Amino acid sequence: MRITYFLNISLALDPCTLSTLTALIDIRDNWYLNIDDGLTNAILFIDLNKAFDTIDHEILLSKLELYGFKGVSLNLFRDYLSDRTQNRVISNVKSETSRIHSGVPQCSNLGPLLFLLHINDLPNCDLQSDVRMYADDTNLTFASNDAEELFSSLTHDLSNLKQWLDSNRLSLNVLKTKCLFTGTRCKIALLPSEPYICLDGHLRWLKTVSGTLQDLQFDGSL
Repeated sequence: MRITYFLNISLALDPCTLSTLTALIDIRDNWYLNIDDGLTNAILFIDLNKAFDTIDHEILLSKLELYGFKGVSLNLFRDYLSDRTQNRVISNVKSETSRIHSGVPQCSNLGPLLFLLHINDLPNCDLQSDVRMYADDTNLTFASNDAEELFSSLTHDLSNLKQWLDSNRLSLNVLKTKCLFTGTRCKIALLPSEPYICLDGHLRWLKTVSGTLQDLQFDGSL
């Protein structure tokens, strides 16, 4: 695809964002290196509410222009996003057609790439964690040998992330955003049994999974 080629040569996107396999191998290697250094990984798996359906077209187009799409190429994206309609069919009954004012098609070749371009500047929102993104799958990794620092950094980054999402008219699904801790068994044993962070002035208990990387199974067919 010419768009991907342009993004590669212009270095607009991190190469790790263009493949699920590349992203998985890259982040897993980082987890191993952190554990070898005696650190515990705290990994936040971010979930967004209706991620593809809530992309603001004007914000997306302004970002595309910043990434170098101008003139004819920018107008092609504008035409692609404009005048889209949808309807629903329930029990063979079709609803009236309504115009779509936001969102990109998820089940398409271009949709995931447009979503990735929309969130490409997310790592610039003053995060202490290492960020990995592929389409709407985003995770933040912070590594430390101090449990208090882990939770302090998670609180800081999740708060900044939420502010960035709000300004880009995206919504964090707090209930489905989960946390994974990986480290040696001795390090994991030092973590609190019910970890929590502070978000919007409220305590949020984290839905967590803990263990060594040997306890985790990676599906080679993904």
